[in-house]
Amino acid sequence: AQWITADPAFMRPDTLASLGLSLPLRLARQTEEGAIVYSLMPPGAPRPVLDLLAANGAAYVAGHTFREALGNATRADLLRFGGLSLLAIVGMTFLMLRSVPRTALALLPIACGLCVVLAVFRAAGMSLNIFHAMALPLGMALSVDYGVFVLARLAGVVDAESRKGVLLSGITTLSGFGSLLLAKHPALFSLGLTVSLGLAASLATALFLLPRLVRGVRP
Repeated sequence: AQWITADPAFMRPDTLASLGLSLPLRLARQTEEGAIVYSLMPPGAPRPVLDLLAANGAAYVAGHTFREALGNATRADLLRFGGLSLLAIVGMTFLMLRSVPRTALALLPIACGLCVVLAVFRAAGMSLNIFHAMALPLGMALSVDYGVFVLARLAGVVDAESRKGVLLSGITTLSGFGSLLLAKHPALFSLGLTVSLGLAASLATALFLLPRLVRGVRP
């Protein structure tokens, strides 16, 4: 009872050392950018504390601020990498086909795949993370093959049996990335979900929608 009612002693590094607990990080250390101080300040520091830290050249970092910074960086990388990969795919496809309508048809599976992924994420209330940012360019690069081969088959450039090759290629790729949906790790699950949704929509577009649209477009 006396120990419960007594004022607790300050927890110091030597206190933890006396209990056999070692500190993985020192409470204060000097770096090239300045000094770093580790504290037990609760999350959501009040504005006067943040203003005082900013006035003295210090930065307040907590779990939620780190998540916000990582989320902003992920969104920026998603737009940059996704835009660069899409621009490269469009440019190379146009150089090979030399036709705006045929290029648009060849890229239609990519567009449908991206729309399905974004629509499913929107409906489920999910936000894009860094693993989705890595999966989207991968899905676009795989999806463009389906449109190019189906378009070539419809133009008579390749054998009619190539449709089975496209179907087999899509199914085997889906089975590989679809197995990641069974993973318990969030990163692997996010990668499998994004690629599987995009590839499934792209494959269906190339096999069923693209042949109906190409009839009204001059090769």
